[in-house]
Amino acid sequence: MFDKPNKDDVVGAIAAVTDNACQSAANDRRRAINYYGQTVHLDPKFPRHLAEAIEETHRRWLTEALEVLARFIGQVDATPKDLTACVRPLLTKMAKTMADEIRGETHGKAWAVTTEYAASFGKRVDHALREFELGRIDGVPVEVGTSAATATSSRGPTSGPDYVSMERLQGLRAIKSLDFDLSKLIRLCEELNSNYSAGNFFSIAILVRAIVDHVPPIFSASKFEEVRANHGRRSFKEQMDYLDKSSRKMADEFLHGQVRRKEVLPTSASIHFAPALDTLLGEVIAKLAK
Repeated sequence: MFDKPNKDDVVGAIAAVTDNACQSAANDRRRAINYYGQTVHLDPKFPRHLAEAIEETHRRWLTEALEVLARFIGQVDATPKDLTACVRPLLTKMAKTMADEIRGETHGKAWAVTTEYAASFGKRVDHALREFELGRIDGVPVEVGTSAATATSSRGPTSGPDYVSMERLQGLRAIKSLDFDLSKLIRLCEELNSNYSAGNFFSIAILVRAIVDHVPPIFSASKFEEVRANHGRRSFKEQMDYLDKSSRKMADEFLHGQVRRKEVLPTSASIHFAPALDTLLGEVIAKLAK
């Protein structure tokens, strides 16, 4: 007989989501700094630009966390209010950590913007948890036993962006290279989008890993470790390090992990490599478009 999940399982599942959320906010900050370059300390628009990016990231990951939480309704001996009490500290800490990414050490005005958005994030968490206790996520009723994948699909195909943006796919399709045939890379990206849309989250990590292993020759490298070590600026290297190590571990677990007494299925939050993958594909396009 399989053991029923308990509150420790709930906390563990939500902690995985919040860790990914904080990493995503850190990636937002690195991309913004990379975009502004040497003017980042001087441009008064930077803190607000960064805050808006992280606000959208916070909104998306909070929804992901609640969808994961919804999977435990009816499985854990706890009411929705008990469940929200378990995860509130994690979600509060996530909001603070993400808001702190706005401040950093980049601009004096960032302190005021951080305070503003930290308050906004905190209010969003409070409101979302109250809604969850009433049986709703983003206004959509949550049925007992509803999985995260089902909850996501109930929002329809326009609930979120593709895993690989159409801009990146179009950029890859437009390249005419005499040295590299990109048809496989393009097809891998297309399959990422179709599997992500269908909620086939095991497939996502495996496809991301396939792309990471596929592209090194474009960077005059034989393996991805050489790409992350020798190409791009520090922010690029950091993102590639995360993409390489995290996707490898997850793909290996999905491919080779053996059956257990209790399984925790992946959600869209679990396989969130999209920002780092987008950066990698952008570099592929920039390199081959020269």
